[in-house]
Amino acid sequence: ATLEEMDVVAYILSDPLLAHLPREEVHKALSAVGFDDDMKTRLITNLSGGWKMKLALARAMLLQADVLLLDEPTNHMDTTNVAWLVNYLNTQVRRAS
Repeated sequence: ATLEEMDVVAYILSDPLLAHLPREEVHKALSAVGFDDDMKTRLITNLSGGWKMKLALARAMLLQADVLLLDEPTNHMDTTNVAWLVNYLNTQVRRAS
């Protein structure tokens, strides 16, 4: 399936590095960045820029990336989500120390 034909969960599980993950773990990461059950079933093509950013963050969380290159990640986020992102990044820094 092409990117436009995939829903959010299928997109994450299509990554060879994440294909082994249980669906529950994917759902948990998506919920952490704000996806509700309805949003998890949406096609990627129907997501706004903000939701695509959240999807990318959930994917990075699942990959347990050592480095995140964030180019204006808060452009499409409200203040609640910006605070969540700052808290998440600070938590990761403390874990790495």
